[in-house]
Amino acid sequence: MNTTPIKVGSLLITLLIGFNLNAQYIISGSVYDESGTPQIGANVYLKGTYIGATTGLDGRFHLNSKSNEKATLVVSYIGFESYEQEVMPGKSDSIRIKLLLQTDQLEEVVISAGTFEAGDKKRAVVLNAIDVATTANSDGDIYSALSSFPGTQKQGETGKIIVRGGDSHETNTYIDGMLVSSPYVSSMPDLPARGRFSPFMFNGIMFSTGGYSAEYGQALSSVLELKTPGLFDETVTSVSLMNVGAGLSHTNRNPRSAYSIEGFYSNLAPFFFLAQHDLDWIKVPESYSGNMSHRAKIGKTGMIKTNANYSWSNSSLNYPSNMYEFDKVELTNNNLFAASTYNTELSDKWILKTGVAYNANTDQTDVNSISLDDKITTLHARLGLNNYTSKNITLKMGSELYMLDHNFNFRDTELVEEHNMGINSLLLSAYFEGDIKLTRRFAMRFGGRGEYSDLTNTCKVAPRASMAYKVDKFSQFSVATGIYYQQARPEYLRYNGSLKFERAEHYIFNYQYQHNKRTFRTEIYHKNYNDLVTYTPGEFAEYEKLANHGQGYARGVDLFWRDNKTLKFTDYWISYSYIDTKRKYKDYPIAATPDFVSGHNLTLVYKRWINKITSQVSLSYSYSSGRPYDNPNKSDFMSELTRANHDISGNFSYITNIFGYFTVLHISVSNLLGLEKIYSYRYTENPDSPGTFQSTPLISGTRRTIIIGLFISIN
Repeated sequence: MNTTPIKVGSLLITLLIGFNLNAQYIISGSVYDESGTPQIGANVYLKGTYIGATTGLDGRFHLNSKSNEKATLVVSYIGFESYEQEVMPGKSDSIRIKLLLQTDQLEEVVISAGTFEAGDKKRAVVLNAIDVATTANSDGDIYSALSSFPGTQKQGETGKIIVRGGDSHETNTYIDGMLVSSPYVSSMPDLPARGRFSPFMFNGIMFSTGGYSAEYGQALSSVLELKTPGLFDETVTSVSLMNVGAGLSHTNRNPRSAYSIEGFYSNLAPFFFLAQHDLDWIKVPESYSGNMSHRAKIGKTGMIKTNANYSWSNSSLNYPSNMYEFDKVELTNNNLFAASTYNTELSDKWILKTGVAYNANTDQTDVNSISLDDKITTLHARLGLNNYTSKNITLKMGSELYMLDHNFNFRDTELVEEHNMGINSLLLSAYFEGDIKLTRRFAMRFGGRGEYSDLTNTCKVAPRASMAYKVDKFSQFSVATGIYYQQARPEYLRYNGSLKFERAEHYIFNYQYQHNKRTFRTEIYHKNYNDLVTYTPGEFAEYEKLANHGQGYARGVDLFWRDNKTLKFTDYWISYSYIDTKRKYKDYPIAATPDFVSGHNLTLVYKRWINKITSQVSLSYSYSSGRPYDNPNKSDFMSELTRANHDISGNFSYITNIFGYFTVLHISVSNLLGLEKIYSYRYTENPDSPGTFQSTPLISGTRRTIIIGLFISIN
């Protein structure tokens, strides 16, 4: 279990509306845009405090402060430059504030094909940490929230995201440019996992569904780049109490350094007491986790960031191995992720970016008399240089080292049998990329990446290119293409270390319109796959005849509309994706649509802020068409489809004050109607006497989940 609940509580307080019941000094004013139009829902707060509000229908705001000392008033609003002004609480006249539109939003072209970006200074602000925390059915999980955006879908039985027909392992996660080799919490078979990291650790989220930069490699489908802040804003202590556990965190801010320490204990017994589920737990999931972050300024421009996260979890249940028998399954996981980065300006035109990351993940799985120990250790190091030759030309170059150590142990106490196997590999890579703005309307990016593997003693070159043309102040077209490689998965390499890189080619056309707090975006894409891993299930080995004989394609269209202007105090978006894909890979006898792909996916998300009771309500509806599955009673492979799945979820956040401390009460309910979701079907290994293979549906272990949390922030 990660420390998401702590961060959700403290940041909900900051980013939603906070208020102070014991205030004595008043700060008031109004917020307008350049045309003089009042701005509704702008965030107004005193820097370094939780004293804040949002502007009303007339653009006005009122703040109450216990102190009458000089303070910095901050106003922020999506699509506008952040505004700061020194004020004297109780002594300043009503303040009139004019917000300026971000200049690059109106005037300069930005390459956007395949990429969603979010952050304080990003042009396309379509996703941020508060979106993740308050989107219904996400439960504060980054990957669940991303599944509400086009080009993605959530694989219900694993909880992992699928991007444009790519398997879940084809998406890489980076924190400050450093690879996270185990981004998901380990989970039981057919039970959804969640991400290890809280969205509130990050002040920027870049999610690429394809055509991504040459800075990144070893991902066939997509890249998720998470960026942490520099020095934390303030010193604060946070407490979280939930029906899944309890946690405590403390952040300390100094002028040139800062640190944060978090701890969380989770026991899901209360959660499953409230949830509607069909699971036969022997021991409900229990976990401990801790996180440490440190920041230090070095010289005038240098910054060292260090993040470390450790977690332990254990659970056991009776798992249905077939229609009539159950296996006792116990899972214990240990995970450590530690990363340190150093960035500094070498001159007014050169920036140095370096970092190293270590990730160790161990899964010990016991199934009846069989014990499986699976340990993966990775080391990632990178050195990068950015050159800002001029305002219109940026050059990026660098090199990376990636080491993998994989060990797998099989033991059967009944047969007194034991096997050990593993693999060690080294990947070296170098990249170069140039961004050129030829005019305010036309920009292009070109580059490439070279990747070497010591297992095959081969080097691959992956060229990348993209262009964008701005039609008018609010809309633009972009195109992107490139070649992408990825090393075979460790579970394949331990049987055959000579497997080649798998390969994908991306072709993307993008149109984007953004104006007046509304965003419309559409993408058409085509991907070709080659050298995919194929195998034959073995009698004495998990995989036999491993080779790179697979190929496939994926093509489709994504649509996205977001509007937080039309309805007052309301933000909503609509996402739709269509995909046509087939692959000849794994043990597939012919090219077929993978069993994790839904051809049609639709998501509607609605959020409304209720100012009178300082609360936010969020609702979501999602639809996924049927997924293919193989029925051994049929002669055609993957010829059957499950029924479509529907989901309606909601959450409620209430901001209040307990004993003078800001508090958030958060209630989240997924699958409000308790609908049964069928993901596939299990079949018996052998037919019955009439020659029929009997089946049972693979369904969600929990039909409805309820999460209740109380988050208290002590400043």
